[in-house]
Amino acid sequence: MPIIPYSPDHQEVLEEMYRLSYARAGWPFDPEGKHVDIRRIPQEYQAGGGGFWLLLEDGRLVGAVALRPLSDGVVEMKRLVVRPDARGRGYGRQLLRHAIEQSRARGCRRIRLDTTSRNVVALPMFRRAGFKDIPRYNDNPDAEFWMELDLEGGSLKIEYLADYPHFVPTLGKWFFDEWGWFRPEFTAVDFSEKMKTHLNRDRLPIAFIAVSDSAVVGTASLRVCDMDTRSELTPWLAAVFVPTEFRGQGIGSRLEGAVIQKTKELGYGTIYLYTFDQEPFYRRLNWTVREKTEYRNHRVTVMEKGTS
Repeated sequence: MPIIPYSPDHQEVLEEMYRLSYARAGWPFDPEGKHVDIRRIPQEYQAGGGGFWLLLEDGRLVGAVALRPLSDGVVEMKRLVVRPDARGRGYGRQLLRHAIEQSRARGCRRIRLDTTSRNVVALPMFRRAGFKDIPRYNDNPDAEFWMELDLEGGSLKIEYLADYPHFVPTLGKWFFDEWGWFRPEFTAVDFSEKMKTHLNRDRLPIAFIAVSDSAVVGTASLRVCDMDTRSELTPWLAAVFVPTEFRGQGIGSRLEGAVIQKTKELGYGTIYLYTFDQEPFYRRLNWTVREKTEYRNHRVTVMEKGTS
């Protein structure tokens, strides 16, 4: 679903969404008082490095999230909400991921938030995303929990697969389970053998991995070409994968960032990829669509991004 910046054209339906959502939680919506920031979005959020975004479903507003700068390198996530009749579709996680990606893009080190025990769905979602409990940092009388996400990764590191070759079989199994349907001639061992060719640091192909507490939690590769019908294009971001249990923590965007940085270091001005179903994710990272086509009898979207 598309996520777009707030514009005043959506003000009326935005207020209606908050009224419905807050009523479901047992809170009155007070846009003249404690929720007056909803009527001052350009001043409260969009000025000074923050932001306010709207999630649309077939053109209908179904969710929102905001970021507000607190101090140097620290932002506060606010007003995360999903319309009651649109819940249960993963929109809250999508908005949370968007806020994390936007915070990283702004060079922030930490995201803070406050919440209550009434947020029975949001609270565990925040914890799964890596938010940790911290002492009270504001004077919100309604808050019961204060939380923070360390965007500098804590124990999470992006490393070369070349420095952790023992993870190659793990990647081979991931790829077989995730994309074996697309390459039915490949076994998990075949995928592993291919990744052994990626044990490089300064020449293509190069594989990166995300490592947390000595475990591999994601991977991405930089290849000369990943689509033999478009061999004139080079290089390519490929094999981006984060296991389900580690998603929603910004790992994919950090891996993408590492590949982009390496692409730039190697002197390339543009990088390419193809995807079956992750176009919205890459759009949020400023990739643009080059074409939509068929590859190996499947519909794919070819995208590109400048490295400057």
